[in-house]
Amino acid sequence: HLERMKKEKRYIAFILRDSSTDRMISTIGNLVASIKYGWTIREKVIIERYENYKNQEAVSNIYHISQQAVSSALKRANWRLVRESEEVIIETLRSYEI
Repeated sequence: HLERMKKEKRYIAFILRDSSTDRMISTIGNLVASIKYGWTIREKVIIERYENYKNQEAVSNIYHISQQAVSSALKRANWRLVRESEEVIIETLRSYEI
């Protein structure tokens, strides 16, 4: 199984109770990982601060950049989609009491 993952360049595999859920959650996880691996260092730093402060203006003040620059970085990084996808994974795993 691990060799197949390496060959297909997959980062995550879930093995829960049913194969369709396993595949769905694994696919979402791999898409999230793929997006995150494409983030620039600047995007990673801005996202990390934004996740801590939950406020674009606060992040812009910390880094002495405009609020629009923070917003643009979040959009380029597909942060909302990534966060929502991670929440779906977490909710699904909680339903399996893992």
